[in-house]
Amino acid sequence: MNRKDGVQLVLTAHEVPDDQLQGAWIYLDSELWAEAGSLYFYQIQGATVQDVSGKTRGTVVDFLDAGGSGVLVVQLPDGQEIYLPNHTDFVNFERVGEGILVALSIEDFL
Repeated sequence: MNRKDGVQLVLTAHEVPDDQLQGAWIYLDSELWAEAGSLYFYQIQGATVQDVSGKTRGTVVDFLDAGGSGVLVVQLPDGQEIYLPNHTDFVNFERVGEGILVALSIEDFL
């Protein structure tokens, strides 16, 4: 299975019959499967996007797989959407824990 197919999960049940596992929901703590240093969309969805001066410019609403590092879809206050490359040349992720992304050159995408 490659990365495009998703996460491969192999379960072995020692005390539960296989027929009782079929169709069952399995919950995993993301800390168990997240790769070190990786950032997942659920961690940035809804994040505030600011410019380098600290002015709020929009909100991350979606992610598009455009090859390479992908594209963040940012909704502006007027409802329009812009597309920011999901790359450290364009977006600073240092404040992601606060729910903030800093667009380094957002004017180029407006």
